Amino acid sequence: MLLLLSTLALAQEPAEAPAEDTGPFEKITSFSVSYDVSFDMDGTGDKMCLITKICDCKASYTASGTKIAEDAGTVTFEGSFTAGETECYPGFAFWTASDGTAFHTLSFDDDGVIDTWVVHGERDNSAKLPEGIKAGRQYWIDELGLTWKKGKPATAAQSGSGDIGSGLQLGNTHKAVFTFK
Repeated sequence: MLLLLSTLALAQEPAEAPAEDTGPFEKITSFSVSYDVSFDMDGTGDKMCLITKICDCKASYTASGTKIAEDAGTVTFEGSFTAGETECYPGFAFWTASDGTAFHTLSFDDDGVIDTWVVHGERDNSAKLPEGIKAGRQYWIDELGLTWKKGKPATAAQSGSGDIGSGLQLGNTHKAVFTFK
């Protein structure tokens, strides 16, 4: 009798529920980005602008997408990445597909803080390319440190400068406003 009661008790224990995906992007279905970048030549570069056509400039881009995958530490969207108004030297232009379509992969930490945004032309080409970025149909920016909330715009901004050859310095400022829905 005791064996029968034990067997019945075991049979009525609820089965363990499968683990749910509770990642930071679980309830996110889409995103959009308004992205502005500016380039600022140093004084010598400014003097050479009329000759080289490499001058201070600004460019804007827009992006959007629908979530197609979420894995540990990354989320991928399929959508668009298009250039808006620009006055920049063509060498400063970022890769955009001729039809505007693109994939976007965001890398994030356990708290959902976004570190890297990779725009890529093929779904499986999301690893940051160290060189040949435009030819590899990519654009990326990292060290974003972007914290966000669903439905609220979140801004990541960066500035830096570097030598572009012959001792000329080029400053750059990036501002991306992300919204997740």
